[in-house]
Amino acid sequence: MSKTSGEAYAWAVQQATAIDRTARQYAFDLDDPAQVARSMRYRDQEMAANVVWWQRHTGTKVLLSAHDAHGYASSDPAHYPKTQGAFLREGLGRGYMSVGLTFYQGSFNATGPDDAIHRWTLGPAGPGTNEQTLDRVRLRDYIIDLRTVGSPAHEWLTRARPTRTVGTDYPDGPYDIALAPTHDVLIHLHRVTAARLRDR
Repeated sequence: MSKTSGEAYAWAVQQATAIDRTARQYAFDLDDPAQVARSMRYRDQEMAANVVWWQRHTGTKVLLSAHDAHGYASSDPAHYPKTQGAFLREGLGRGYMSVGLTFYQGSFNATGPDDAIHRWTLGPAGPGTNEQTLDRVRLRDYIIDLRTVGSPAHEWLTRARPTRTVGTDYPDGPYDIALAPTHDVLIHLHRVTAARLRDR
């Protein structure tokens, strides 16, 4: 086998593996809460395995975009027994950097209970939430490396408090999240605006 055909073969096997992993997720009974948790763990584990394969196969840096909950560097046992980010931290060590996003107010697109995509608009974050405190910083929009934050802010960042978590479906949450264990870097925006959707 030439290097080119060997390379093509490796990619073909990985693509077939991804299709197989996706099909296997449909074997879970998503009406059973216990199986939903197992399904989420399976999905996150397999998504992480694909990213690790890609990084090791190409030898380059990889930028992964996912809903924050999937990227958490630590697990969220109530919702995801083990997140994609936790699997990536295991597989890549400190080479994995979780970047999270919080926002104070604004709009976004998400699937509603009717299975249609809607534009949702949220007012200012409520008292006691992570977003409300983060928005009190003198900068409206900022990035913070949570790994380097000193006292007393570090202690504040390690305590769980209500946090908006927007995934595919909305409404959902808020959930009690401690920012420092779940992310390495945090982007906080004062206001977000929903993307304009393309016509289908």
